[in-house]
Amino acid sequence: EGEDEAIGKGGSITTKPSYVDLVCTRADFVKDVLEIENLVNEKIQENLNMTPRYMDPNDDDTSQVRSRLLPDGITGKIRLVEIGSNNGSNIDCNTCAGTHVPSLSYLQMISFFKIERVKASVIRVHFASSNRLRRINALNYKRESEINHVLSCQAVEQVGRIESLMGEKKEMEREMSVWKERVCDGFKEEVLKELLVRRKQEEEGGDVKKIVVTLDVGELDMPWMTILEQHVIKEWTARSTTMEGIVVLMVGGSPKEEDAGNFYLMGDATLVSEGGKQVAQILNGRGGGRSGKFQGKGGAIRSKLEEAKEMLMQL
Repeated sequence: EGEDEAIGKGGSITTKPSYVDLVCTRADFVKDVLEIENLVNEKIQENLNMTPRYMDPNDDDTSQVRSRLLPDGITGKIRLVEIGSNNGSNIDCNTCAGTHVPSLSYLQMISFFKIERVKASVIRVHFASSNRLRRINALNYKRESEINHVLSCQAVEQVGRIESLMGEKKEMEREMSVWKERVCDGFKEEVLKELLVRRKQEEEGGDVKKIVVTLDVGELDMPWMTILEQHVIKEWTARSTTMEGIVVLMVGGSPKEEDAGNFYLMGDATLVSEGGKQVAQILNGRGGGRSGKFQGKGGAIRSKLEEAKEMLMQL
């Protein structure tokens, strides 16, 4: 009533649940809308007629017509449709420019699926009726049965079962994260050991002008390669002041029997810049990077790894 009266704002009619937007500032709007749903279904069961008639806005009384946004300067008669009651009065009269059902019984039933506030003063009501409602209910029942089968539970147990599975998933992800951290530490030590051996050879007068280390990290994906790269850089720079003359090429992101996956080249910025695109080409892939890092995907990351290493040695 008054300023709090629900006023149509817009809507959408589709083959899925349709919706209508209403301007409503009441705090208890859900209760009000559910009362409307019950009232509408009562009127559908009463099989009220929907009768078209024409009105001349210049001559007829328009006070009972619930319509807005008619264009200014309109001429001629306006088509209306009235929803009548059994005692002869009308419960609604509105402008109508197209097809409508002859009586409310054609709607069979209406159901409000979801009620939500989309703006401070606007609520959205999702609904369906008639054959569309039957199709939606049938689809929902079919989906519910499929979920019951997958989860091995009854419908009332679905939420609890899903919450339990999500909790188990989070715990497994946490355990997997700890495992991957340990794997990263193992690979890090492997890379650092190789770097230290090469550096010692250089310090002892050996002809080691460039250090190229290759590493297959198995199923570790790109985010974990990045973490591994950060660990290696942090540990190595703590022992040496520079990555000059050093490049590390990692491949992985897939089971070791597969040849497609990710590659990550890091180290001396000049060598990485010169060799990045060539590595991608040799590994049958593509990638990009800067500042001593080059990453991408390739279709021959394992079968062509040694060839990529030889190319890097020749830079």
